[in-house]
Amino acid sequence: MTAPARHHSLIDLTGQHAIVTGGGGGLGRAIARTLAQVGASVSVLDVDETNALATVAAVSEHGGRAACRVCDVTDRAQITAAFDAASEGFGLPTILVNNAGINTHTPSLEVTPEVWDMTIAVNLTGYFACAQEFARRLTAASDSGAVVNVSSVGGQTALGRGNVSYDVTKAGVDQMTRDLAVVWARRGIRVNAVAPCQVATEGLLQFGSRPSSQGRLLEVFLRGIPLGRLAQPSDVAAAVAFFASDAASMITGVVLPVDGGNLALNPGGTVGD
Repeated sequence: MTAPARHHSLIDLTGQHAIVTGGGGGLGRAIARTLAQVGASVSVLDVDETNALATVAAVSEHGGRAACRVCDVTDRAQITAAFDAASEGFGLPTILVNNAGINTHTPSLEVTPEVWDMTIAVNLTGYFACAQEFARRLTAASDSGAVVNVSSVGGQTALGRGNVSYDVTKAGVDQMTRDLAVVWARRGIRVNAVAPCQVATEGLLQFGSRPSSQGRLLEVFLRGIPLGRLAQPSDVAAAVAFFASDAASMITGVVLPVDGGNLALNPGGTVGD
């Protein structure tokens, strides 16, 4: 009798080293845990050491390997130092998840030059600076790798509610994803992005409790999501792990909505028949 074939997971990152920026936050923590669960060693980069250490503890609790590096992605010297330290700990990074981000929810006429510049610096320039640092190291080692950028449905549609500077950065992330995918393809580096709808992190749930002219913000969010629920951090993390793995080896330059049908729904449309 022939023995049954053994199952091999398509999403297996054993032996890989992933760097996750903004890894101390709710979404970053979920991404770090998921990547570790499928075999990667994870370097958690964050400006807040306490939060980064909490992520390391969460990864370790489930048997994964992780270490934290304090890093402000608006400071290129800190990026280089953090990548150096991460490489010393776990070897050459082969996966980069650009996740660090801010959103001040400032009405458009109240956006100051300081708010605008800082949002661009963290959400867009920081992504590019980390991607450059990552790619230079891989090129020197003649190795392949994957960049996964965390974008937003706000990069493709206007969210309103004081999101103008945030939305503009996410649109920039989407285009940067496509451009780098093309120019780095021959270097063996794939570049993709995930574009979540509202994700049920602690901060988002607090924000969603605010009233608006159309009801509580949480109710407004849900009316625009055909699946009828917010995204969970684990939903986004699973998509990131897919893009980082060999299961996506022929996929690059893609911005994947993780949005429960949000972008598919016409603003004047109705969910259901």
